[in-house]
Amino acid sequence: MTDRVDAATRSRIMARVKSKNTGLEVRFRQALWREGIRGYRCHVTAIAGVPDLAWTGLHVAVFVD
Repeated sequence: MTDRVDAATRSRIMARVKSKNTGLEVRFRQALWREGIRGYRCHVTAIAGVPDLAWTGLHVAVFVD
C-alpha cells in the first residue's frame, strides 16, 4: 500500500509522535505517587519490550497504552 502523503509531510508527522512521557503515562505516574506507590523505574531497557513502568524487585512491568 502506498503512502497517502509525501515524504516531507510524513517526516513532520512522525517527528511529532511521542513514545515516552505521554500525557496518559504522566497522569498515571502522578496517581501512583499520590497513592504512595513508589519505587518504580521508567522505560527500563533491560526488560524485553521496554515497559513504561517497572518494579524490577517485584517482577512487575506496566505498559500504558
